Formats: sequence, C-alpha cells, structure tokens
Amino acid sequence: MNRLIEYLIRRLIFAAPTLLILSLIIFSTMTFVPLDERVRLYKSEFKYRNPLHEVSDEVIIAKYHLNDSFIVQWATWLKEDLKGNLGFSRVMGVPVLEGMLLSFGATLEIVMYSAPLIVLIGYKVGVLSAKRAYKKTWGGDPVDKIVRVASTIAYSTPAFLLGLFLLLVFYLGLHWPSIRRLGLEAEFFVRSSCFTRYTGLYTVDALLNGQPWILFDALQHLALPVLTLTITISPIIIRITRASMMEELNKPYVLLGRAKGLNEKQVVNHAKKPASFSIFTVSSIIVASMLTGVVVVEWIFQIHGLGYWLVKGATRWDYQLIVGITLLFCLIYMIANIMVDIMYTYLDPRVNL
Repeated sequence: MNRLIEYLIRRLIFAAPTLLILSLIIFSTMTFVPLDERVRLYKSEFKYRNPLHEVSDEVIIAKYHLNDSFIVQWATWLKEDLKGNLGFSRVMGVPVLEGMLLSFGATLEIVMYSAPLIVLIGYKVGVLSAKRAYKKTWGGDPVDKIVRVASTIAYSTPAFLLGLFLLLVFYLGLHWPSIRRLGLEAEFFVRSSCFTRYTGLYTVDALLNGQPWILFDALQHLALPVLTLTITISPIIIRITRASMMEELNKPYVLLGRAKGLNEKQVVNHAKKPASFSIFTVSSIIVASMLTGVVVVEWIFQIHGLGYWLVKGATRWDYQLIVGITLLFCLIYMIANIMVDIMYTYLDPRVNL
C-alpha cells in the first residue's frame, strides 16, 4: 500500500508540469485569434454574469492583458483557471465547466456501451483467428484469412464514412431512430419536472426514475453510434490479440505442453494468460482514447457530448470551450495511463511500480 501511495504521489508530481506545458501549448493557439474577436469572446462572459451592466472594450483588454506579452496573458488566464473559472462558452451559453459537466454524460454513455463490445469481440475473434492459424494446413486457414481481411477493411474504413452509410441505410432507408440521444417525446419528458437527472446517462437515469420506455428509446438511439465505434475500433484489438496469441503459441513451454499430451483447449488456455497482458494494456488505452475521440461519431449522429461541442466551438472560434475540453481530454488520458500501470502490477507480479 505504501508503494502504491508513493507511486501515485510521484505520478501526480510529474502530471502537474505536464498539464502546465499542455495548457501553455493549447493557450498559444488563442494568440492567432484577432484581438477584436477575443474581446467579443470575453464580453459574452461579462454579459452572462452581469446582464444589466455594459462593459467597454478597453476594460476587457485591461482585465485580461490582451495587449501584453503572451506569457502575461497566459499567466492571467491560468490564474483564473486555478480558481475553477474556465471561462464562458458563447456556443453553449453557459460557463465552460458547467457545459462540460452537462455534456460529459452523453460521451460517457456512448463509451460505456461501446467499450465492452469492442474488447469482447476483439478478444474472442482474435483468439479464434490465432487458434485457426496455429492449426493451419497447407495454404492457410480460411477462417483466419476471412478475419484478417475483414478486420483490415473495417480498420481502414473511416468512422465518418461508416456512420454516414449507416445513417443512409437505417435512418433514411428504414426510418429507424438514429440521431440525437432521444426521440422528441422522450426528450420532452426528460426535460420536464417529472424526470430527475441523477447521472446524465439517460439509460441509467431512466431506470432510476422507473421509466423503462425512456431506456428503450435511449438504447435505440445509441445503437448506430455504438455499432460505428465497434466496427472501426475492434479490429485493433483483434489484430493485437491474434499477434500476442501467435507469439505465445510458438513458445517452448507450449511445445512442451503438447509433448506431455495436453489437448488443444488446454494449450490455448495456458497461452491466454501471458498474452492477455499486452491485450489488457492496449484495451485500456483504447477505451481512454475513445472517451476523448468520439468527436466524429457525436457530430454525425448529433449527440451533444464533449466531441460535438468541441467541433462546434472550433467552427465558432469559441476558444475558451476548446481549451477547457482539450485539457479535460489530456487529464482523462493521463489518469487512464496511471490506472493501467497500477492494474498491470496486479496482473503480473513481476512488474513493480
């Protein structure tokens, strides 16, 4: 336990300067925005907090040191951020932190249903492909070839192209509910006083509110986004699982087990555990990157999560929102890496923190 605490403290010490440097890099992009545009950006925050009070451009420039050097501007912005004030998003119409908390549930819900499918399908299909390839006869195994070709095609297909194709077939062709998080009737009910938002996850909140029809509606709208992510990301797990299993199945201890009379199932089970270390590491990182990388899926299916608002903010020059969401993504990725390192020590006792 003491070693774990020391490790966490050490990683947090390194994380602080990393986030500081990242904030400097991200904030530097704001200097390319014209001065008058940046003044309007800060003015929207003043109007939100003091709707009856008018403020001049000179006051904004003086308050945020917009005519000073880049380092002074960055230090002023960082000082406000450390107070928990990430600025105001004129696209969302609320403070950045409040907007991120409101939209985080939509992103998390997509990942919550996609990640188990991606890992499970990737692992099962990868192991199957490796088993068939290991027993291959002359000319190779047809199942292994099909898996390799299909995974290559799926991995090479851009998420936006697959998403548009699914919308064309299911939304326009079959008239299935596919865009946004809920249908109009369910959306109206969720926004009413009859529904309490506990977590921001509609499928969870529907159960907590005792509304199974909301759950069914939310699952219908989640189907295509989850399918898009599963098809485009699971090939990564398939290929890594297959490669790891093939490497283990060709090691001396497997050959020794065969010589001692172990059957095929026993041999594969022995190879799964050491192969699962690299699979677990990659799967964890992929899940973390999904949380920060569902931008395309959210935009195509009009799901108002973090990725959707990131694109919206970029098209409207809402740099307060862009900086806030980007820093949150960096923080999530760093936390995921720390958790993977900790879990790895429990999977493999030979690894020390």
